[in-house]
Amino acid sequence: MAKLNVTVPAVDVTIDGAMYRKVDRSAQEGDVVRITDEDAGGRFLVNGAFYTVDSVDASGDPHITDEAGDDFDLCAWSFEVYEKVAEEAKYKAGDIVKSKLRGFQTTLKERVPHLDGERHGKAWRHTHDSGWLGENQFEKVAQEEAQPKRLTVGDYARVVNMDGGGHNYKIGEIIKLTTDAEDSHPYKGEKASGDIGNWLFAKEIEPATEAEFLAQKAPKYREVKRPAAVGERIRIVNKSGVETRYKNGDEAVVLRGWGGSDIRAAFGHTGAEDCGVVYDEYVVLEPVDAAKPERLKVGEYAKVVNDKTRSGSQKEGVSVGEIRKIVKDDRSSLPFWAELLDGSHYEWFREDALVRATDEEVAAARRYKVGDYVQVTKPGGSHNYKIGEFVQVTEMYGRGIDAFKGLRSSNATTGNWLLPKQVIPATEAQFTMSTPKPTFNVGDTVKLTVADGKTPRLGWGGVKNGEVGTVKRVGSSTVTVDFPSQSRWNADPSELTKVSAEESQPGRNPKFGDFSDGDYALVTNANSSNANTSAIETNGKYVTVALEHAGFRGLKLRTLDGKFAGFANADALRKVTKEKAEAGEVKRAEEAKWSAIGRKVGEYKVGDIVRFKKYAGINGLNEHNGVIVEIDDLDGMNPHLAKPAFVKTGYNTYTHPDHFELVTPVEARFDR
Repeated sequence: MAKLNVTVPAVDVTIDGAMYRKVDRSAQEGDVVRITDEDAGGRFLVNGAFYTVDSVDASGDPHITDEAGDDFDLCAWSFEVYEKVAEEAKYKAGDIVKSKLRGFQTTLKERVPHLDGERHGKAWRHTHDSGWLGENQFEKVAQEEAQPKRLTVGDYARVVNMDGGGHNYKIGEIIKLTTDAEDSHPYKGEKASGDIGNWLFAKEIEPATEAEFLAQKAPKYREVKRPAAVGERIRIVNKSGVETRYKNGDEAVVLRGWGGSDIRAAFGHTGAEDCGVVYDEYVVLEPVDAAKPERLKVGEYAKVVNDKTRSGSQKEGVSVGEIRKIVKDDRSSLPFWAELLDGSHYEWFREDALVRATDEEVAAARRYKVGDYVQVTKPGGSHNYKIGEFVQVTEMYGRGIDAFKGLRSSNATTGNWLLPKQVIPATEAQFTMSTPKPTFNVGDTVKLTVADGKTPRLGWGGVKNGEVGTVKRVGSSTVTVDFPSQSRWNADPSELTKVSAEESQPGRNPKFGDFSDGDYALVTNANSSNANTSAIETNGKYVTVALEHAGFRGLKLRTLDGKFAGFANADALRKVTKEKAEAGEVKRAEEAKWSAIGRKVGEYKVGDIVRFKKYAGINGLNEHNGVIVEIDDLDGMNPHLAKPAFVKTGYNTYTHPDHFELVTPVEARFDR
């Protein structure tokens, strides 16, 4: 809140064990400032004290929390700026480490932050296999202990001879190793063409680099002057004189048409993700050898052209023409693991069973639901939305038709029917940013109306949602309001609603707030001053409210299963939707169940006993739905379930937690 206790050696300060260093620049959010103003001696600031920068306003002035606990603008005050000194990384790419569980040595390749976890630590890709390890799962190997690196799957190699007399690679060719049998004739590799060669001896290859391999794969193009199609590459050869986002020689991928032969294209740098390019500026880059289409990549969309297995039987849940997203490519004879656009029904496919889907096919296949956000990209039918406009889906047509209506960001009105092929997915942030901001004047009476579950852009401070106040100042990006609970409170304009003088006057028991009979709420702050004992015991739970009991007792509460839960004032509650309350209570109950055994939800341990649940993918336990098994390995991407002796299939049993449930935690087993 107020000044920070620090140690000051020269230009460095230590705050809660973290090092900060004095810098000569403007303050940024998260920095620390030291007040150096002789006038700072009142009850708000202390000269020589350190404060954390909470935010920076549109004028570039830092804001802190002063000694009184309020937001304080440091405009016109003197101060020094200190930035946090980055911690030195514990590991780096190229370090040789040893798996604590399996004992193998491997070399760290790159960080994968999205896989970080509290239990296993920061995640790294490595050279031993295609998986990853957390920093808590390995230890660094001293230089003298490091073994000479043996090439294995994922490494790159140069074919140097044909001592065995039987391989089908070219001498000097760079390959990526895809198979390591760890015997005397161990390797197979991917050629630059994408084909997998046959077996190699270790003495027939030597280490190479990924750059050398990719250089072989780089496509060769010829420049052709013609109109470009969606998905093709173009090169700028005659840039318009007024264009600054790209230059002659830059290359891009065509996103869509822009009238006539002009196109919209994505360049590979910031600020040029969607540029209009006229026909006179570009040429089309055609691959010299376009006989074989480029292999599908993970993350791309594909259309199913063959829904049969190798034996000719129908694949369950698969139809010709459906659009799927490529999730995994293991380069095997059945390489592509693909999901439907809603993330359901994974299935393995042969390479010839899929072709790359066009943007139009993907758009037409998408299914939206109420609450989704989209951007209108195409005309058609009789819809009355502007091209480029952002829309929130509010109503589905139903009866087997995927059309929908939506709320326009431009004027807060609902348009008529749209089809999936006329839009692309968008985000809530894009919708919000494109919504016109309301205008206010000094003296207006306003009400704080923050959406349920959201936090004001500049924080709550001392105010509560629904409070009514008076506008004191209108800035370029904020409105300053005097509320009864806090004066000079800064708000984003979208968080305020104008109200009349009559609307601002209380018309009922203030203990009821804006609640109505049957509303759902989360008990957030029940205490002895605003609730009775029963309600205090429901903190963190979801309830329904009733207004029939007026007077000092406030709102009557009941748990979602109908049990009486006491009385509380409105300021002890936060209004929520029925759906959120029901989902939240399920989540709370699940968290309580896991908390009872000292774990977070989904935190499994080796030795836990679980019940397997059959699913549509491939798993060695699929023929034994409901079988009770033990988790015996957590070192991979998914937990490994021990395979009972009566299970004879050769498929592995690495299983996502969605497909099993905890029966007995390892701590409660009597056989341990």
